[in-house]
Amino acid sequence: MRTPSLLLAALLVFSCTVYVSAQTNTPVFTTNLSLGSRGMEVLALQKALNQDPATRIASTGPGSLGSETDYFGPLTKTAVIRFQEKYANDVLIPVGLSVGSGYAGPATRAKL
Repeated sequence: MRTPSLLLAALLVFSCTVYVSAQTNTPVFTTNLSLGSRGMEVLALQKALNQDPATRIASTGPGSLGSETDYFGPLTKTAVIRFQEKYANDVLIPVGLSVGSGYAGPATRAKL
C-alpha cells in the first residue's frame, strides 16, 4: 500500500512535466514564464528559442544552443522579446501590444 506522501511526491513530479505533442513533437507549454522562473518548461522554452538563430538565448555559455538551463534570466527574457517581436502579428497585436514584454504568457506559449 502506498503512503500519502509517496502519492504527493508522484503528483509533484508529474505536475512539472513538459508535455510534448504527439502530432508535432514540440513542447506544449502549460505555465506562464517570466524573469526568475525555473523548471523544465524554462529548459524547453530555451531549447525552442535556440532553434531559430534570430531568437537564440546566447551564442556561447549558459543558455546557448546545447547548454540550455532551467533558469529564466535576462538573456532568456531578451530572446522571448525577440521572438514576440518576430511574430508580432500572432503574439503581440492580438493582445493589444506593439513591443515584446519578455513575459511568456498564453499568446507566446501558443505560438511556440
